[in-house]
Amino acid sequence: PKAVAEKVMERVIEYAITHLLDFYGLYKELKTLDLSHCTGLTDYSVIEVVRSMPHLHTINLDGVVNITDESLLYIGRLCPNLKQLTLAGCSKITDDGVVEVASGCLELEEIVLDECSQLSDASIAFLINFDLTVRLKRLS
Repeated sequence: PKAVAEKVMERVIEYAITHLLDFYGLYKELKTLDLSHCTGLTDYSVIEVVRSMPHLHTINLDGVVNITDESLLYIGRLCPNLKQLTLAGCSKITDDGVVEVASGCLELEEIVLDECSQLSDASIAFLINFDLTVRLKRLS
């Protein structure tokens, strides 16, 4: 019962986000998106949002516990102008997701990875060796 209710709620949120994005056109010019602690969001929701907002410079996903590397893959591919990304508490992301973001978001200046328990030293090593330290102003 609780698992079913959670799945239903996920689908309702996904449906609402998709239709809201279709209805409201001004959001396409947004530069900053703060979805912190929206615990009901899934990869699907995040991907739909990033697909619809090509000019984002800042994304805060602090505490969005259900997202995985799939969200980061799309952020890396669809947000080339991204400068700040907060992923603190996103416990399902891995080193692979961080590599995708770093490889695609070449304007990235700040990335917050606090409390991302699936990450290893490999993420930090990649960020250093990928030459991000030249432009990164904050790595947390």
